[in-house]
Amino acid sequence: SDRGSGSAQPAAPAPYATTSTESVRLDRISSVVLSRVVADPEAYTPGTLPHEVVLTIGWGAVSRIDLEPAGCGDPGCEADHGYTGSTTADDLSLRISEAGDGPETVRQTLEFARALSEATAPTGR
Repeated sequence: SDRGSGSAQPAAPAPYATTSTESVRLDRISSVVLSRVVADPEAYTPGTLPHEVVLTIGWGAVSRIDLEPAGCGDPGCEADHGYTGSTTADDLSLRISEAGDGPETVRQTLEFARALSEATAPTGR
């Protein structure tokens, strides 16, 4: 067999994961958005735990741009109306569900979102 002087490497590398952590001052947070998902909205009782929540926190590092062709109300119009869209702060987005994470985790996420909103809301205006 041919043995080189270098170290042996496996034919297929083992799976690995990389994580990153960013610390952000509370005064840099520009948006806290909490979306609630409930089943059977006509029968929803206020105060009932949602089935799922999505917490999105933005501090200006990452933004998402959603664009679509602009149009008018005339179905026969062939003019180019350009584009319309919106930008959304999207630095961190967490999806927590009752089915996947448990009701206590959903409750804790709601409490955290409320505390974070209060801590980052502008005061004295």
